[in-house]
Amino acid sequence: MLDLETRRLFAAGAIALRYPERSWLKSFEDIENELSQFSDETKEVLWQLLSYFGSRSLLDLQMDYVSLFDRKRRACLYLSYYLNGDTRRRGMALLNFKETFAAEGWRSTNEELDDYLPTLLEFISVTDSPLGFSLLQQHKAGVSLLAIALRDMGSPYALLVNEILLRIPGDENPVTLKLIETGPPMEMVGLSPYGTEDNSAITVGAKC
Repeated sequence: MLDLETRRLFAAGAIALRYPERSWLKSFEDIENELSQFSDETKEVLWQLLSYFGSRSLLDLQMDYVSLFDRKRRACLYLSYYLNGDTRRRGMALLNFKETFAAEGWRSTNEELDDYLPTLLEFISVTDSPLGFSLLQQHKAGVSLLAIALRDMGSPYALLVNEILLRIPGDENPVTLKLIETGPPMEMVGLSPYGTEDNSAITVGAKC
C-alpha cells in the first residue's frame, strides 16, 4: 500500500496536469485546503504551482498548456509514447493500461487515452492498486524524461512532475539516457499507395 501523502500527491497531480478548464479551477480550492496534510517540501511544490495557476487567466493557461504538452515529443503526457513512440507496439502498450484498469473494475471518466499520466495518477490515488503502481514503475523512464524536459524549459509544472518522479522506485537510468539521446522511437514502414512506384516510408502510429 502507498502512504497517504503519496496518494494525495497523485490525486493533486491528476488534477493539475489536466487541460485547464473552468471546472478544473474549482478543484484547486480542495488542494489548497489540504496543503497542511503534506510535508513542507511537497507543500512548497504544490503552493508554487497553485500560485502560477492563480496568476494567469484561464485562456493563458490553456494556451501555455497546449504549447507545452501537445507540440513537443519530449514533454508528452501519454506514457506509452516514450517507450514505443510512433510504432505499432504502442497499441499493445495501450491495451495493457486498459486491462490494468479493468482488473480493478475502474474506468476513467475523461476522454483521453488510457496512458494519459493524469488518468494513471487518478487511478492509483483512488484504488491504491499495486497493478497501477507497477504500471507507473514500468514507465518511470518516460516520467523522468518529462521531468527533465519541463525543467529545461523552465516550466512551472517541472517541480510537480519531479516530486511525482521521486515517489516512483526503481532504476530507469539506462533507458532514460537512451531516451534523452534519441527521443521516443519512430517506426518508418516502407509502404506505397496502391498503384504507385513511390517507395518512400510513412510513419505509423499517432504522435503524442
